[in-house]
Formats: sequence, structure tokens, C-alpha cells
Amino acid sequence: MEYIVSRNYKISTDVFESNVFFNIWAKKMWPYDDAKIGDTIYWYDRMTNKINYQCKIVKLKKFKYSSKNELLDGLVKFFGHLQAPDYLKKKASKGYCLCYKIGKAVKVDFYRPAGIFLPQLGWLKVDDEIKSTWLNRNQFKIADEKSLNRIGNRDVVRKTKEKCDYRCQFPNCGIRVKTKNGYYAEAAHIVPVRDSGTTKAENLIVLCPNHHKEFDLGELEITQYDKKYVCGVLNGKKFKINLKK
Repeated sequence: MEYIVSRNYKISTDVFESNVFFNIWAKKMWPYDDAKIGDTIYWYDRMTNKINYQCKIVKLKKFKYSSKNELLDGLVKFFGHLQAPDYLKKKASKGYCLCYKIGKAVKVDFYRPAGIFLPQLGWLKVDDEIKSTWLNRNQFKIADEKSLNRIGNRDVVRKTKEKCDYRCQFPNCGIRVKTKNGYYAEAAHIVPVRDSGTTKAENLIVLCPNHHKEFDLGELEITQYDKKYVCGVLNGKKFKINLKK
């Protein structure tokens, strides 16, 4: 089994120095029964909106506790010391604990596509959709090739992206995705090709992968479109994009 795990702190190489982690729940949550030695964990960093590490569970302990002392004893037996005491103060006096040790963490770069969200629990099971859209090492290449094939003019697309410094033009975004080959962004049609949209620079906007997916798959209404601005409503929210920037 494979899981995507989210944490509310910055995930970096320092986090993996101890290679040991745990979860505590007042009720038995599904990872307690499902997690096994050998399972793969992908670590999602909310700050960067991407999975940046991949590893396997190499040691595992699950136990039910009926008092704080019982919980502390179980953690000390697994870790050899008391882990995250401030975090433990907030936990219920009885519940379920899942402790695990991971193997060597491998650095990866999987940016979260639009439409996929992690549950509040912080654990997400990997299914076929997630494998094809998120855990796909060619996700940028595939997306860009589709855009280029649809647009049909690579030079116009490249110049449009360069003009925006590969930054998303959607208001309050400005994200540009850094890859080993430079920065990545996507070009989207304002008037879609299916509606006779052309491949001229004035009909293109530069978007990050998330906003491009929203434009293609979300509820979009263009209310104003001229040489200076494109305005509209996307999934119930109004927007105004300055085409001259």
C-alpha cells in the first residue's frame, strides 16, 4: 500500500534525521489497521504544495492505551526516549497510537494537481487517479505537450511565458514551478480552441498547473476580454487579469 502523509510543519532533511514518527488518535482511524511494514509513504509539504520525499516503513508498532502513562511508556519503548512532549500534552488520555520508523528518504518533486485534497486526518491512500495525475514523474512534460499540441505554436507559447517570467498571471498567485530544467508554467487559451480560439499572444494567459486545471475543468465565465484585461468568474470567484503584465 502507498500513502501520502501531510504534516503541519516544514518537511526537510532535518525532519528525517531520527527516522521515527507517530500518530495518536482518540478513535481508531484507518491508518492504524492498514499501515504495514514495507508500505510506501510520500511526504506532502503544505508550504511548497508538493510531495518532496518518498520512503518506506521499516519498523512499526501499534498499541491501544488507556492512560497518559501507558501512552508515554509505549512511546519510550519504541523510540528509546520521549518524543514531542508538547504535542503529547494536547492528546486524549486514551486512544490509539501508531509508531513507525522509515528507511532512507528519497528526494522527489510531485506538485499537487488541482482537484486532489488531503483529508484532515493527514493520510491519503494512493489510488490509480493519484498515481496518474500526481505521482507521475512526467506530469509537467505531459501537461506541457498537451498544451503545445493544442496550441500548435511553440514559439508564441515560449515568448508568452518568458514575458511573464513563467509566473502564473491569476490574481494573488504568481507561482512559478522550479524544476531541474528551469521554471515551468502553462499557457491557456482565453477563448478555447473548440470555440475557434486562435494561437495569438493576446488569446493566451500564463497559469500554474492548478489554475490551468481550474480554467479547463472548473465553472468559468469570461465577462470582459480586450487587449488590456480579461475578467470573469471562476468557480464562483471574480477575477481580473492584466494582460499587459
